[in-house]
Amino acid sequence: MSDSEFSAFLLAGVLNVCDSDGVSAEDVLAAGGVTPHSLQVPGATVLRSKAVAVFDALSAVSHRPDAAFRAGLYLPIERSSELVQLFRSAPDLLALVAPLNAALGSVCGGLIGVSFRKDYARLGFGFPSWNIKLEEPFQEAAAGAVVCALRTRFGPNWRPVRVLMGHRRLKPEISTFEGIQLVFGTPDNAVILRAEEAKSEPRLSTSTGQVSKQPEPRQPRAGDVEFANEARRVVHGRLLLRLGAELEDVSKVFGISGRTLKRRLSEEETSLSSIVEGIRLAEAERLLIESSLPVTEISGALGYAHLPSFTRAFKRVTGRSPFDFRHESQSPQG
Repeated sequence: MSDSEFSAFLLAGVLNVCDSDGVSAEDVLAAGGVTPHSLQVPGATVLRSKAVAVFDALSAVSHRPDAAFRAGLYLPIERSSELVQLFRSAPDLLALVAPLNAALGSVCGGLIGVSFRKDYARLGFGFPSWNIKLEEPFQEAAAGAVVCALRTRFGPNWRPVRVLMGHRRLKPEISTFEGIQLVFGTPDNAVILRAEEAKSEPRLSTSTGQVSKQPEPRQPRAGDVEFANEARRVVHGRLLLRLGAELEDVSKVFGISGRTLKRRLSEEETSLSSIVEGIRLAEAERLLIESSLPVTEISGALGYAHLPSFTRAFKRVTGRSPFDFRHESQSPQG
């Protein structure tokens, strides 16, 4: 599949899931570092490189834990190889926290039962009913995603023996993945592993800590796109979705370290804290004028821990309290 086709189909999946879950697609894309303009460029590849950040934002605001996986299923991929590769390269998409239930919950219905028999343990997991009727290539992708959820997030010694899938596969293209046996057409879905491993808490893999040691991808310089403007758009999208806008959160979207993000913004004579505060206050002014939301709700929606903190920040910039600003903006002019 070409890069442009990949982008188009993945975008279609994101838009469809956003629509069905009542989420703003524009905000999700912005939080993932994707601009509407970039999607219109011939041969656009933006979603291939930003897919993890977009999926991360989508998962965070969706009402269902399988939002990212549902979006990925819109890819018409032969033998599911590209979707599996996407999940392999995106461990943060698959499991956000240590417990096994969260790891499986990112790609399926989560852990629904644990049983022990002699030397082996059986971890049963659920899959949404829509998934059972998937076309055959996507069934393999589902199995691959489950395996990746286990292998990319937990230590190398915590290794399943096999993964059982209730999907009916007469001629599976994939019988093993990451060294783990895949069995299709079983009565239920389960992960089989050695009992001693199941009884010990899975240890988080340290592989994600190696990211900063890898060569950082080239980012657009000022001659292409002003980096500060890109950062503002990402921060704006994340704030609207009530996602984190700390240094680690934003640098992750761009695939760079926090130190590099600081340096890049410093080169354009700004900082992340200045960007966040500027966007917060601009949004506060808009909400105070255009909405009837109580000031306390506006403060919380913009991420301020307490109303006094919001009031001080707003007054420092505008010279007026939020209450006075709203009153003056709504008073008849003249």
